[in-house]
Amino acid sequence: MKESNFELKNTDEGLEKDVSFEDSLNIAKQLLEKYGPQIRENLGKDVNNFGGLVFEDYQDAISHFLKLIPDQDKEFYSAHGVTRRDDLNKLAAALNIMSNKAIKGYSGLIAYSSQFSAFTHKADFLILSKFLKPLRKQDVDGKFYLHNQNNDLWDADIGAFVVNTKFYPMVEEFKKMYPDVNIIKANQLPEYFIKEEGK
Repeated sequence: MKESNFELKNTDEGLEKDVSFEDSLNIAKQLLEKYGPQIRENLGKDVNNFGGLVFEDYQDAISHFLKLIPDQDKEFYSAHGVTRRDDLNKLAAALNIMSNKAIKGYSGLIAYSSQFSAFTHKADFLILSKFLKPLRKQDVDGKFYLHNQNNDLWDADIGAFVVNTKFYPMVEEFKKMYPDVNIIKANQLPEYFIKEEGK
């Protein structure tokens, strides 16, 4: 596998913990500079083969593909959506989560739309739990439905790190930077659910 051009501190166990947000922000700036032209070029393309869906749906592929999965299959998963602020800060937040395997903020169900749901609408990145496992490591197995209403930093047991359409050009770079993270495109969500429940 070709190495990434973006330098990250390494230890014998992989990426060094406690990577600062500022470090992630600097890498995010480099990534946006490198992949910005491809991102802009893809804006007018039907990358997911939606076949004529409106532009907004194209930009919200995570929600689109989650809708294809029955609620009874999704109710065994929790997630955290990266939705706030501009592209640079969302990308930096995503990089920081992948580096530290830790999240600050909310997680919730993806099965139903309620106050206990994860923020998936227009999320550029979605951190998804494993089947029947809580996303928040501190939670007890089977209690994956809990919604963490605080801004504390918590360890995440990441099943899949889902990338929305806009950031597809960076996916292969992400995989080189974070080989220990299961990074998938939004259009691979149905496949992820099938594989997880077949384990």
